[in-house]
Amino acid sequence: PTSPMSSRSELIEHYDHFLPALLQEAASAAYIRQAYDYLELMQPGTILKLQADEPKLTWLLVTVGAFLNASDHYIGYCLNDDCTKLRRTYGPEDFYHHRQKRREWQKLLAHQAKP
Repeated sequence: PTSPMSSRSELIEHYDHFLPALLQEAASAAYIRQAYDYLELMQPGTILKLQADEPKLTWLLVTVGAFLNASDHYIGYCLNDDCTKLRRTYGPEDFYHHRQKRREWQKLLAHQAKP
């Protein structure tokens, strides 16, 4: 269902064009489900190199497109410019936690600095 001329960014951006046919095939459907589950479980700071032999590379890129467009996943993940790596960033809940810890640390330092 995909053309060998499809670029990485096209497969990710237009995942909805490729996904239905890929889910009809047992091998690609199983791979897509496994890759999707892995993406959901990635810890902040993890980087996934988007590389595999064909046809699995196509399946992986389509999965990334579907994943990033589901829920609010686009907030906690980012692709590099050439779509070869996906990084799990720190989500809003991590941001607020780290900001609170920083404020506590700043207060402690300010208190210790007073004569």
